[in-house]
Amino acid sequence: MLTGEPMAEKAVVSNAKFQHLATHGVEHVIAANATWHALVPPHCLTLLVQMLHLEPSKRLDIESVVAHPFVSTCA
Repeated sequence: MLTGEPMAEKAVVSNAKFQHLATHGVEHVIAANATWHALVPPHCLTLLVQMLHLEPSKRLDIESVVAHPFVSTCA
C-alpha cells in the first residue's frame, strides 16, 4: 500500500508481474518504476525486501518489523 498499487495481482507463476518480481527481486521492481522509486525511502526499502521475501521462513517476524527503524520511528 506504500505505492498505491500492488507489485503483482496474484503471487502465482502464471502472473507476469509476479514472475518478474520473483526473478529480479523487490529492489529491482521498485527501482525500475520511477513513481515507486520516488515514493519508497531507502530505509523503507530494506524493510520491504525483508518482509516480501519469497521464502516465507526468511521473512521478518512481527517483532522484527516493529523494531525496524522505518516502523519504530513512526510510533
